[in-house]
Amino acid sequence: MAENPLSWPLMISVEQVHQALETDMISALILVDVAKAERFEQAHLPNAQLVQISETQRGAPIPGLIPSDDSLNRVLQAIGYREDAQLVIYDDEGGGWAGRLIWILDELGITNYSYLDGGLPAWQAKGYATESGGFSETANSDFQTKTASGQYSVQLSELLEQVDHESICVWDARSYPEHTGEKAFSARGGRIPGACHYEWTDAMNKDAALVLKPLETLKQELADKGIDGTKPIVTHCQTHHRSGLTYLIGKLLGYSIKAYPGSWSEWGNQADTPVETGPAN
Repeated sequence: MAENPLSWPLMISVEQVHQALETDMISALILVDVAKAERFEQAHLPNAQLVQISETQRGAPIPGLIPSDDSLNRVLQAIGYREDAQLVIYDDEGGGWAGRLIWILDELGITNYSYLDGGLPAWQAKGYATESGGFSETANSDFQTKTASGQYSVQLSELLEQVDHESICVWDARSYPEHTGEKAFSARGGRIPGACHYEWTDAMNKDAALVLKPLETLKQELADKGIDGTKPIVTHCQTHHRSGLTYLIGKLLGYSIKAYPGSWSEWGNQADTPVETGPAN
């Protein structure tokens, strides 16, 4: 494997990236904007490549499942992926879609990436220049992915067994009304029995361009909700989009964390999965 000259940490700041773009380190970066094409065309970081939101999903009936190997090959080739460059991954919503792409990369055994804290909102809040227009079609590479390992995911049958034995902590990243069953986007509403609730947007500093709260603050807030890392964590939402961020946060805190990609779109549409409703933590 070619050596990555940056070896940046899992999360980096917009200031760090801005400085890199003004030096000769730019050749060692691939900026990846996870977005809808229309938003990308309006504004993105200089030289950024687009990964469309739909390209990170499997599609109906369970969109949270990882895309096929062929689909992921096309995505990585289109952004010009190479092993000696650092992927800088961001979105415009505080990290849900970026975190989902990071989960996908983990499943493919790709580790040369960093999350851009705050993404596009934080970049623009600093007054840094953006570009508009479509994405480049000249960045193609011949990289070939490995088959997704499944190492960072939990499947329905496995989760049913683990919940029954209370051997894991389930982190529900949805809204509180979804957690209680008051609001439902599947045949049944509610939560996985014993699940702890910490909504994904609560992790963001909404007064500071959606950068994450300090990690020590997040660690305490999560512990107050029963998510303290003493058990392996499985995180989910409706389609493993919002829980892309909570998966990332678990990694940042050094917790043992996996995603349940089927999420509530699978669990809530099964006739026989156990469900709890009503007020909870």
